[in-house]
Amino acid sequence: MVSFPASALLIDNNTYTTDTATGLDWWDWNLTEGRSYDDVSSQFGQGGEFEGWRYATLDDVTELYTHAGANAFNEWSLDNYDAVDTLIDLLGGKKPFSNSETKFAWAMYGTPDDNGWVSTLGPQIRSDSLANFDLTGSLNHRTSGGSNPFGNGLGNALVRNTSIASIPEPSVMLLLSAGLLLPVFRRTTIIKYSLSSHHSIS
Repeated sequence: MVSFPASALLIDNNTYTTDTATGLDWWDWNLTEGRSYDDVSSQFGQGGEFEGWRYATLDDVTELYTHAGANAFNEWSLDNYDAVDTLIDLLGGKKPFSNSETKFAWAMYGTPDDNGWVSTLGPQIRSDSLANFDLTGSLNHRTSGGSNPFGNGLGNALVRNTSIASIPEPSVMLLLSAGLLLPVFRRTTIIKYSLSSHHSIS
């Protein structure tokens, strides 16, 4: 196992991703696709479907982007491509059309305003291979549902304090971008990890 100083480890647990640097689990955004903010947040209480989870804040998302290897925020860049592409896969992102070269993960986050509007954001890749760690967070979606400018790809950015007590040494690791070759510049390791088998998977 390669060790980096002050490293961040992102672990793919199939339905959620663990960021060991923050101690947060991120529920896959596609698993709440099409569900409204009001619906999801109503399930946060004891016995609810999302008990123990909460909506991510802008700071939470910023830290996730940073640990995923972001070179810049709110900027379309080729340099961001590998990091964005990997994070989109981890979050359960998609291509809007089967033959499309574009790709994104998009979700609601944070706290709604007084008028019932909530912000959305997410990593994106354009057809020209430019990629963006979007943090603009514009208020553009109703908490109760309504019009969705991103089609059926809008999910919910949910986090919780991780329940993973220990991390086994992986036999197979997917390093984000050039992390293995350039450890000085890439300090994030992505592990495909199955909780049921306690073995790394490719």
